[in-house]
Amino acid sequence: MAEELGRICFEACPEALMIVRDGLVVRVNEEMCRLLGIRAGAEAEGRRIEEIIPMDLDNRVGLHAALSRILPGDVRAYEWELSLPGAVYIPVIIRATGLGGGGLLISLRDFTEGQQRNRAILDHEEQRRALLEATGSPVFCVDRDCRILWCSGSFASLAGERPGSLAGRQCHRMLGGLDTPCPGCPAIQAMRTRSMLSNAPCAPGRDLMVSVSSFRGYDGSPAGAVLMILEEPPGAGSSPVGRDGAAAAPLGLVDGGAGRTPLPEPPPGDTPNPGAAPRELDVTGWLHSSAGRLESLLGSPLEILAPAGPARACVTPEDLLEAFNNLAGADFGTCLPESSGIAVRIDRAELAAGLHGMAAGSYLSVSLGTRLALDSTDCASVPGGRQNRLSNFPMHGASRSGGASGAVFVSRADGDRRFYQIMIPVPDQGR
Repeated sequence: MAEELGRICFEACPEALMIVRDGLVVRVNEEMCRLLGIRAGAEAEGRRIEEIIPMDLDNRVGLHAALSRILPGDVRAYEWELSLPGAVYIPVIIRATGLGGGGLLISLRDFTEGQQRNRAILDHEEQRRALLEATGSPVFCVDRDCRILWCSGSFASLAGERPGSLAGRQCHRMLGGLDTPCPGCPAIQAMRTRSMLSNAPCAPGRDLMVSVSSFRGYDGSPAGAVLMILEEPPGAGSSPVGRDGAAAAPLGLVDGGAGRTPLPEPPPGDTPNPGAAPRELDVTGWLHSSAGRLESLLGSPLEILAPAGPARACVTPEDLLEAFNNLAGADFGTCLPESSGIAVRIDRAELAAGLHGMAAGSYLSVSLGTRLALDSTDCASVPGGRQNRLSNFPMHGASRSGGASGAVFVSRADGDRRFYQIMIPVPDQGR
């Protein structure tokens, strides 16, 4: 009776199931037949698993080797692309359970919607990061224990560190040097009342004002809060202190003696010497001469990949350094690993009219990412749908040369590996 009930459950299971022993298919249920496009289970029984689940060579060998190492009682999950009849590839989740005696219970689940959902989450995450860095005021997020979950580059600059290095640190220790949350902490108040507070005092003795809003977790309870530090009033008390002990002015403010005055923003197109376009710069030579400074900025060894001879463009060293600094501090697409080396690659590219909203013509492509990502793409040809535009180049403004502005992208190589790509226009006479 138990065996008959097990057989009925196996056949009627709404998930695609297969029993494999010593690499041979013993039984498949009706849902597996439907997914694989076969008429009856008898067509699969007795055949090898790689004949039933056709994949590309690398995946087939990898999957087969992994399945052979599963012990009785173990449960493993794998993500693969499954080739269906008609040369259609779909992403699937393969779950395998060891049955003992060399037997495996394998289930296949269509992961198309899950993969699309994951890509949508990544896109939204990139948009969130871009929104953070577009906000001039320092922004950070804490959990219920006031530990920093993430922060903007302008907030990290208060401590003189990269944003990722602040994760897990308690905000009251960093801003106020306290062992316990600040008295009347606005983040705790917002989480307790589930409301938004505006112009609330934060970090006693620092004269910092914040706007804060709480957010909920998956269970509906308060999970943390997002805080935005507002500009300090003129004559405010002590300023945030960097790791070198020196007082650091908030973003957009400069020391004006007795008080602080806003840092004026230059009008678009202005240069330190109005009316004069930047001279042509040998970008390759600048990278080599600035390698030490860039390695310190990026926090990783730097490898420069450039063709022989100079690569000239009408750009200032300050604009290039600003772009590297902004990308290192924000890392919108998480393209710059801290543990391994970073490569910079120089290429010449031609853009067609209207592509990415940029003018047609010659460009110098300065790519920044891992060596693996840069080696697997052709940066000299710019495909239309493989970039997310971040900013004009120079960052935060139009081209100071008075010509067509370049752009900064998060680009994608084979395997969805991402890297930054700075496109700098090259005048016709400089070609």
